Amino acid sequence: MTPVVSVSKESGLKVFGPVNIHVKKGVIDVLGKIFAEDSRVIVHKTKTYIIRALEDSELDMLMGEEASYQPLDEDDPYLVKYALAQEIASSHGGLIVLVGGTDSGKSSFATLLSNLVLRRSGSPVIIDGDVGQSNLGPPGFVSAGRVAEPVLWAGEVKPEKLRFIGDVKPHGNIWKIISSVKELAAEFIKAGSTHIIVDTDGWIRDEKGLRYKVSLISTINPNYIVVFGTELSPYFRKFSSQGVKVCEFKISSTRKVRSREERRILRSMKYREYLYEAPIIKLGFENLIVNGLPILEGIPVELSHVDKFIEGKVTYASLLPDKLCLAGTMRRVEEDGLKKEFGVAKISVFEPGAEKNLYAAVSNGDFEYPALIDKIDFQGRKIIIKTRFTDKINEVKVSAIRLRDDFTEEFLEVFP
Repeated sequence: MTPVVSVSKESGLKVFGPVNIHVKKGVIDVLGKIFAEDSRVIVHKTKTYIIRALEDSELDMLMGEEASYQPLDEDDPYLVKYALAQEIASSHGGLIVLVGGTDSGKSSFATLLSNLVLRRSGSPVIIDGDVGQSNLGPPGFVSAGRVAEPVLWAGEVKPEKLRFIGDVKPHGNIWKIISSVKELAAEFIKAGSTHIIVDTDGWIRDEKGLRYKVSLISTINPNYIVVFGTELSPYFRKFSSQGVKVCEFKISSTRKVRSREERRILRSMKYREYLYEAPIIKLGFENLIVNGLPILEGIPVELSHVDKFIEGKVTYASLLPDKLCLAGTMRRVEEDGLKKEFGVAKISVFEPGAEKNLYAAVSNGDFEYPALIDKIDFQGRKIIIKTRFTDKINEVKVSAIRLRDDFTEEFLEVFP
């Protein structure tokens, strides 16, 4: 279906993807990005865009399955959002924190504001604090990047700084995320960026999620708080007494909401983007910091000291303050004897292949980047990883997420 839609100057259209729009005549504004005659706008399946005509325009709309469009209502919250974005873009800027539930419009507003800041020759930055559904960077990371040219979604922005959280759920990583956001914001402010836009995750509709967002705001001390969902606003208005401008919006009733399956697919696409056919690199254990794999965090133990307690083959052993870690193929382990011999409370056995496809990050001490553990060669004292990171690696941080061959996730409860 390819209708030609006329949109008069100053009028608007709400478009639900997937749609390929050809501007046959006129000029339109989409999230602050300008499209002139004979240009194209792609509205993906999971997206909804508001089109504002800056001139009388004609749009040739190639519509996919489930696509639709409708005139923009005069009371649509987008018009209020656009006015606020213009106000913030024309200000001195500073830190702007966006809070609201899932699919409430935070990321679209971050895009709109960035584009309007660029129009005024400012230097916008987006910090994506949503570790589970990051638009900017890979899953499990807090990511940040400068917006150098107008975009239609944050995924077009190249992340310049990444901080590994190691989980796609924020629940057990609140202070790790908060400290990462604070650190990245400080770095970009120091570099001269004018508007630092912090896009948070949608976990806010229970006590702990709300407390998390309040703690984030208290820690980074923003200039603006933009709340998506008027029912949430009372929890943040108190920051006005500290000189923070608190703005609120109602959520559009005709927005698209992504299903859990769509979110899983989007994450797998992000993993693939960073890790598909990544080169293999071998790293020696010596002087390499490994975080998240207990067997490589301990002090190596001479195998002759453990062999008498083992039936089978031990290829590596290491000692932590309260635990002895063993790797190899073992039919029987005399745990009581080992505990007494090494003065530990626990014995942990690392099964062959247990490390395969563990999601990780590699670091040079400053920059962090996604990686997959391929194999641990205990006899050769090497860890073999897949990553596109090309700088020197002095640290490997390992998560409790294993990726399958199709880049979907398997979550490990406990890792030896």
